[in-house]
Amino acid sequence: MPTAAIARPLPNAQEPLYRPYIQGLQEHKLMVQRCSSCGHWQWPPREFCFVCHRPALEWAEIGQQGSIYTYTVCYRAFHPWFKEHLPYGIVDADLGQGIRLLAPYFDPDVERLECGMIVRAAFDETDGMGTALRWTKS
Repeated sequence: MPTAAIARPLPNAQEPLYRPYIQGLQEHKLMVQRCSSCGHWQWPPREFCFVCHRPALEWAEIGQQGSIYTYTVCYRAFHPWFKEHLPYGIVDADLGQGIRLLAPYFDPDVERLECGMIVRAAFDETDGMGTALRWTKS
């Protein structure tokens, strides 16, 4: 009996705080919150600014290139979808403005990842289920 294709796990698109981020991914943009009162950029999204504690948050596009702050190479998949991508990296990239985003890295040179390496955002369409972020070599 054939098995159904395993869907890639994605963030919950119905979560109100993350909805603008998810919509940005669909438009191939990286969107994060920015406080219109004090100018602070922040991630993850919250109901109020981390710095001035005001609810004056807007969503703004941030650059799609950054440097690896930290990473790990995975040799065991945490979810069945990731098995075919082993080994893969989990990369926390520093985009500036105090923003770091975590996403997988599937390039074949995964064993050569290092802190400070420049990566850029890539957007994967997932069969009508949404768009997923991954990092790739810049």
